[in-house]
Order: sequence, then C-alpha cells, then structure tokens
Amino acid sequence: MHIGDIQLSPAPWGRCIISGLARPQAAQMSLDKPIPADAGGARLTVLSLEAVVLLLKRSGSRQASVDTVRADLAAGAPQNADGTINLIAYGAWLVRDLAHREGGHAG
Repeated sequence: MHIGDIQLSPAPWGRCIISGLARPQAAQMSLDKPIPADAGGARLTVLSLEAVVLLLKRSGSRQASVDTVRADLAAGAPQNADGTINLIAYGAWLVRDLAHREGGHAG
C-alpha cells in the first residue's frame, strides 16, 4: 500500500511534506513489504526492542541499533510497563532530546 511521497521543502528549516504528488526524485514510502510477526505488526504502541530497531532502520535510520535504543531507555526514554516500546512516544522523546541538546525550546 503506497502512503505518499516524502519531499523536503526548500525552506531553511527543512520541513518534510508527505503528499500524493510524485516527483521523480522523491523517495516513496511504502507498506508493500510485510513486517515480520516479531515486529509487532501494525501495533506501533507495543513493540519489542528489536522491532523498534528494525522499523527505524527500514525508515532510513543509520544509527539505530539495539545498543543505541538501550542507551536511550537508560537515559529516560519511555518504555511500557511490560518492557515493550511505544514507537510514537519514543519518537517524540527523541525529538525532544535532540531539541534540548541543540538548545531548542522543546516542552
């Protein structure tokens, strides 16, 4: 299932725009590749550590590894009571952490 094209805006803040309008150089996001059962399927709120790493790598992360996610969890990244990870909450934590490290104004 094709969910849109990612285009980087020429604006200085580099906003990503997801749209149905394709440009030849645009990277296409697709859910055509099945996610293995151990990746938690479509439940982005209840993923194993390994599934989080798999999904981050599939989305283009070059730094994602089990060790980096474990280090983030040790540094205070959110984790569910059963040890699983909510990818949405984890992503928000990463953005906030990055903003703090760069001197931004994150909540």
